[in-house]
Amino acid sequence: MKLIVRRLFAASLAIGSAAVVHAQSTPPIKPGLWQTKVQQDDPEMAAKMREMEAQLKNLPPEARKQIDAMMKQRGVSLGAPGVIKMCFSKEQLSEEGWQGLQQRGDCKVDTTRQGNTWKFRASCPAPNPSETEGEAVFLSPERYTVKSSTTTSVGGQPKVMKTSAESTWLGADCGDLKPIQPRK
Repeated sequence: MKLIVRRLFAASLAIGSAAVVHAQSTPPIKPGLWQTKVQQDDPEMAAKMREMEAQLKNLPPEARKQIDAMMKQRGVSLGAPGVIKMCFSKEQLSEEGWQGLQQRGDCKVDTTRQGNTWKFRASCPAPNPSETEGEAVFLSPERYTVKSSTTTSVGGQPKVMKTSAESTWLGADCGDLKPIQPRK
């Protein structure tokens, strides 16, 4: 069960916060509860996400409650397929807090900003090497979109995963959802 939680958390965090994870300075968004709708352009990755969602659906109710509680403690809540909710505190969106959230080990991240558009490029070394390029467009403090393309190696062959996401601010109150926790 912990493996399912780890996979779900990693996938939802990577997908849902792609713009802010790769950003070098604070994003122009409001603190509070955010909902992200994600689309995978990679049929294989979309199938894996559906498989994880099916595994969750088929868990006994007590196990599902436990997983939901663990995810909420880390700042993520799963909704309908392809929809996640995350909580960002005011402190996390400060420059110092933001730098703590964006830590990605040995990855080198470059970001350029032009108006409301942030373009990013991340290069991560082994053991999980990847190259990501993307663009976040901040339409308002309550809405942003992200498109990204990540290239990794699977079985010695290059694999490209394209993702698009639309995030909407739901309100200042995150309810019982804790602020998102940085990766360790």
